Amino acid sequence: MDGYDVLTGKWFGYQLGVHHSIATVQDFFTNPSPPQGEFSDPASPVPPTAVKEYTKGVWAFADGSEIYAVGPAQSHLVPFKDGSFLFMVTTAQTITEGTGRYKGCAGTKQATGTAFVPPGLIQSGKFPAPGLEFEAKTIETFRIVKKQDLGPFPKKP
Repeated sequence: MDGYDVLTGKWFGYQLGVHHSIATVQDFFTNPSPPQGEFSDPASPVPPTAVKEYTKGVWAFADGSEIYAVGPAQSHLVPFKDGSFLFMVTTAQTITEGTGRYKGCAGTKQATGTAFVPPGLIQSGKFPAPGLEFEAKTIETFRIVKKQDLGPFPKKP
């Protein structure tokens, strides 16, 4: 996937990734339970959501630097009246390593993305399918701490 700066439209690099899912299409139509309790109460329960999708990726930048990250994902399908769908996915990844200007970095990477699924693809079992290529729009957010700014990690107890 090519990456473009949202403000300038300039190409800055690309992403290669793997999305592994053990979720079913029916899982994509299931919403988590709504939150209960007061939001001002830190002890109020948070509904658990089963993790059935995982991602890994490398983001390569124009200068040759790269960032690697892994983490869970969650997909959702929203049906439209005409039989088409909006496919939505979110990810929450941990940066595991970097190269070039990101060598030795730490941090997180989150993304949200959507894709339009034409009528018939879900119903025929053609979406999602391994190896299927489709156009998607994503927003990738990185929080990177470079090596020169990192302190020592605590020793294990």
